Amino acid sequence: MPRSATRKTLTLALTTSAAAALIALPTGSAQAASNCWPTGITAWGHNAFTCNNVQGANVYELVDGATHVIDHLRTNPSWFACRADFTDRPNGSSVHPYRWLWTQGDDNATWGWVSDGDVISETNTVEPC
Repeated sequence: MPRSATRKTLTLALTTSAAAALIALPTGSAQAASNCWPTGITAWGHNAFTCNNVQGANVYELVDGATHVIDHLRTNPSWFACRADFTDRPNGSSVHPYRWLWTQGDDNATWGWVSDGDVISETNTVEPC
């Protein structure tokens, strides 16, 4: 068999094997994110909660995600004073698509809103604003 035919056959075999392996992988069961937990401090009149989040998450001045970024969350986990659902302000999250959390950023200690899409923990336990 010529070398180019061998290479094509091998490539086809590897591609077919890879596709079969992807199909045959067990799906497992999806696990819900763990809840945010109480921090034991009060902020803005609310019992603050600590949540796992994306490091470097943007903190926005307004809850539209389009205004300028005013700070970032450099730590994980971070704490949040409260949460709010704004039905006219989508955030890109598939779990809570209109939820934003009020917190203090790590760079400048500026207060602002973080998208629920940047919070890994389940945020239902965070008090409403």
